Amino acid sequence: MREVLLQDVAAAEQIGIGWNELTLYDVARATGIPLEVVHDHYASKEKLIEAVLERQIREVFAWVKQWVDAPYNVQRKLDIFLTGRNAMLRRYSSLQAFATGSTIGVRPAAHRRLRKLFDRLQENIVYDILDFGVARGHVRSLPAEDLQNIAFIMISALRGVEMQRQGTDTRFGAGNYGNVIMDMLLNGIKTEMPDVPNEEC
Repeated sequence: MREVLLQDVAAAEQIGIGWNELTLYDVARATGIPLEVVHDHYASKEKLIEAVLERQIREVFAWVKQWVDAPYNVQRKLDIFLTGRNAMLRRYSSLQAFATGSTIGVRPAAHRRLRKLFDRLQENIVYDILDFGVARGHVRSLPAEDLQNIAFIMISALRGVEMQRQGTDTRFGAGNYGNVIMDMLLNGIKTEMPDVPNEEC
């Protein structure tokens, strides 16, 4: 029953009420599940929202991982990661709001736990892409710890830009900032440096 309830309330949009206005009575009415049964599984609206968000996070990155695991090169896998991630976040506006820093009615301790899960699942996918690249010679050979650090930096940069620029900066189209970040960290920004005397540098 718990899983059925989560499926039925996969996003607030399905009920037509925002998270802030949502009540457990609304959930019971929209899903056809008796209110006392909803209460048996979730003592509060916050607990239900947390469970729905966790389910959405796991679903999003399970799909993204499945797409990324197709046989492509590293650059294509990173493109698919960004495109798939952004498409799935758009599918769940509540999760997109969460990704850009909104607490959307989640308790602080639960928000931190879900944020760690959200970031860890992304970092694991990027790590796997980089590790694949090392094995195929697309990325220079680095120790696993360095690959983990690079994955962490990529996701941290992506999160930072999303939280700062979401809806306020038109220089980046949907996902373009991610492409810039991934390209810069994968390929760098330096060109071949000519040999010139120090005073000309």
